[in-house]
Amino acid sequence: MTAAIYGSPSQLSTITSMITKQHAHVKGGGYDARDGELQKWVAATLFVALIRVYETFLGRMEWEEMEGVMRGCGVFAESLGMEGSMWPRDLGEFWGYWEKWIEGARVGDEARRLKELLTWNNGRFPWWVRLGLPVLMMLTARWLPEKLRVGYGLPDPDGRWRRVFYWFVVLVVRWGYWVIPGWVEERWHRGNVRDMEEAVDEIRRSGRWPV
Repeated sequence: MTAAIYGSPSQLSTITSMITKQHAHVKGGGYDARDGELQKWVAATLFVALIRVYETFLGRMEWEEMEGVMRGCGVFAESLGMEGSMWPRDLGEFWGYWEKWIEGARVGDEARRLKELLTWNNGRFPWWVRLGLPVLMMLTARWLPEKLRVGYGLPDPDGRWRRVFYWFVVLVVRWGYWVIPGWVEERWHRGNVRDMEEAVDEIRRSGRWPV
């Protein structure tokens, strides 16, 4: 994602060539990671997640800005291998596509097993990740479409204490964001760009992802 938005065409090409190489091995049971529709879906979920997070913690996003984010996610989808013509032309078309996908989506056994792995079988996660899992699951239950929330077996987010906990977290994050100095955000951004540049250098040197 960093390469798609901030990288040069050469850096993006290096990253995407490695992604394409890895995707060639991700297939089976009717699934193929190189499928353009699946790449489109990955980018669509990213876009919706970005909007959910932004509007929860920072307030309503303007329509023009939202369309700009949507176009950026389209660039990301193309970097995965999706044909550019497949991406929605505007927000109206995007939300029509999204609603159709949600209507036809179902949560399968493999997806539920993955959810359990990420939420309960987490002994190898760093302690600070384990500490934050209850909050992440609470936010996920709140933000997922109802159909998918039920399919994953996540608790009802509208219970009284869950609502209180949710708004407590939202207010803490909102307050915390506004008091974070600008130089901290800039340092985080520079670190992400530096990681991307180092990954590109390693791929060009060894032909492999950096470990």
